[in-house]
Amino acid sequence: DLAQRLGVKLKPGEDPGPVALDDAKTQRALEALLTERGGGKAVDDVVGQYEKSTGKKSDRASRVLALVGRGGGDRGLYEALYRQLVEMAPLPESELTALAQRRGEAAVRALNEGAGAAAARATAGDTEAAGGAERKGIPTRLELGAVGA
Repeated sequence: DLAQRLGVKLKPGEDPGPVALDDAKTQRALEALLTERGGGKAVDDVVGQYEKSTGKKSDRASRVLALVGRGGGDRGLYEALYRQLVEMAPLPESELTALAQRRGEAAVRALNEGAGAAAARATAGDTEAAGGAERKGIPTRLELGAVGA
């Protein structure tokens, strides 16, 4: 959505690259996206949280100077705006399932490193939704079972 708003044409599946958080046009686009998705006070709420956490007044991008690529605001503020947008973006069920599978496979690889001959015994099972998931953590269930003789 941000790339489209900035007029960047991407091919299907193409990575847009890093977000230019120092660019005034990008900063104004982030503000507009957050206002669309979070309502009229969403940007002000993030600005207030940012100012409270840093203890300093934030510097926002100038609307007029952004048109000519100048007047960029405080990068830290726009990092906070971007994080808020990422947290608000819903993921389709298929992407969540694929992410869970990749995480399970990564856990198995970590367990298997240095496991020697026993490495082939650890496998990733089916993925399923975890109840009570927290925003700051990723719950993972590990099941251990006896290998049949």
